[in-house]
Amino acid sequence: MAKTKTSSAVKQRYNEKAYDRLAITVPKGRKDAIQAAASAQGESLNGFVTTAIDERIERLDGSRGVAKHTDALLCPTCGKINHDGKLIINPVRLKELRKAKGVRQMDVAEFLGISHKSYYRFENGERNFSKENIAKLTEYFDVSVERLTE
Repeated sequence: MAKTKTSSAVKQRYNEKAYDRLAITVPKGRKDAIQAAASAQGESLNGFVTTAIDERIERLDGSRGVAKHTDALLCPTCGKINHDGKLIINPVRLKELRKAKGVRQMDVAEFLGISHKSYYRFENGERNFSKENIAKLTEYFDVSVERLTE
């Protein structure tokens, strides 16, 4: 199904509020090795590099050294604390995890006990998951809540 202009705009606004961009340069051929290591861990390249940086900072100073993901409580539309008090799952991360696992939206929807259309809306940032479904997602993708919201 083609991306709609609205869902793309929502994702872009979410990403602009939730993330800082960081460009890195690595020696030729190193990107392929990093990508292979990320794939072996079932992570995106970006997720793998972010985890590596967080782990290094933790080793250096004994703490995370970075703010917790309070952005998970922000509404992707207005940027304020989520109106219904639910965590906001990063729709881009959700799609990455699903694709990395090699499953269809329908498969995840069946696991959660919701319709395909509902899941589609979640993955496109149009709706929020309940706490129960967030717990199920962490189980299904074998990740932490922080991983779903980063």
